[in-house]
Amino acid sequence: MSSSTDDFDQSVLRRAAASIAATARLLAERALRRRLRVAVTGLSRAGKTVFLTALLHNLHLAARLKEGQSGHLPFFDPVAKGTLEDVTLRPLEDLPAFPFLPNLDRLLEPSPDFPPSTTGLSAFGAALRYRPQGLLGRQLVDTTTVEIEIVDYPGEWLLDLPLLEQSFEAWSAAARRLAESGPRASLPGEWRSVAPGAPASEDALEAARLSYTAYLKACREPPLSLSLLQPGRFLRPGDDRIDPSVLRFCPLALTDGGTRSGTIAAAMRDRFERYKSEIVRPFYETVFSQFDRQLVLVDIIGALNAGPQSFDDMRIALGTVLRSFERDGDGLLARLFRSRTDKVLFAATKADHVTANQFHNLRLLLRAMMADDAGRLPIAGVEADFAALSAVKCTANRRVLYQGQQITVLEGVIKGHDGLEQLFPGEIPEHLPTAEDWASERFRFYDFQPPSLERDRGRGIPHIHLDKALQFLIGDLFW
Repeated sequence: MSSSTDDFDQSVLRRAAASIAATARLLAERALRRRLRVAVTGLSRAGKTVFLTALLHNLHLAARLKEGQSGHLPFFDPVAKGTLEDVTLRPLEDLPAFPFLPNLDRLLEPSPDFPPSTTGLSAFGAALRYRPQGLLGRQLVDTTTVEIEIVDYPGEWLLDLPLLEQSFEAWSAAARRLAESGPRASLPGEWRSVAPGAPASEDALEAARLSYTAYLKACREPPLSLSLLQPGRFLRPGDDRIDPSVLRFCPLALTDGGTRSGTIAAAMRDRFERYKSEIVRPFYETVFSQFDRQLVLVDIIGALNAGPQSFDDMRIALGTVLRSFERDGDGLLARLFRSRTDKVLFAATKADHVTANQFHNLRLLLRAMMADDAGRLPIAGVEADFAALSAVKCTANRRVLYQGQQITVLEGVIKGHDGLEQLFPGEIPEHLPTAEDWASERFRFYDFQPPSLERDRGRGIPHIHLDKALQFLIGDLFW
């Protein structure tokens, strides 16, 4: 056999081997790719819009920093290990786009301001290309990608889960008992005097809805600052395509006579059932069921400021939220469908409103709010953890001499004030506040203005533990 024939055979073999290797690497890269849908939610004033804006901005810059810079995500493994090659942000095709850039512009202005709250469903995607560090990954590919789909939805929607197992009569009775007790009893509203047996008309139903919605808004706003607000879509409709007639109901003072045809009671019972079947159940079946991981933000600081009734109301609301994360057993959601959420992080926000030595207590207090009487978290089949964080760090810790002792204080610009101030914000209990705690009026935490972020424009937004939250939620995807 001639040497030219041998050379030809060798060339063919090399090309075949190269083709096989390229195909193997392509298949390996596809096998190593990970796609995850992560949901971020929270009740009113928890700061999820700010959180998402800071998260996306810090992620976007994380792979663009020069060697030796860590930006503001030092505890996120791909950044800490220097393996993150690129981060690409993009809207998702199937959901409205989260207003990332307009929100970021507000934070980066010379006189920064927090962006307005989002009121419905929105999302943004992040593709994180990195160099695998695991033994198998290093041998198969140079780089691969983790694709994160981040979905923002109102936490108020989770408060509607109990409605699925309630009749209109049972819900009306429970809602009216709640409205006639505690701080809610002081709120007026024409809905309270709606006659169940009066003839039904769309005008009458709409007037009742508007009155009840105004009542719920008053419950939510200071000074009451309550959290258990049902139905959630009355405050956060979230979708212009919703038929407004579905929302035309309110809790009625029903008698044992039931709801006769043609009356307001009968019409509202129909709307209540439609609300469950057309809005609540589809959300859980088509949206909630698609989340792999979830972050639930909680404004404990605000509840402590508002007082014991607001704090206790938030505890009840959080217990309702917890039910949405049941995966095992005979819970309502487990009976309706099988959620694929396998990790949930509950995070107390506004950690920058207290000194760093209080972060641990803030985390413990959140857990205590959600635990049962035996100290157990009533959630099974899901890996859950607790954190204290702040998406934008508005304060700095300073050591000062006070009455002969060194203490840690906060330094920042209090909302509505001018110039930097130093103050001692007080302490967070690691357990549920006692009657003595409330009587002493020990909880007086201030809101702060966001700092100028001009010098951090190219490095990311300073925060507290945002990177640790990111590591818990998606860190295991980077091999």
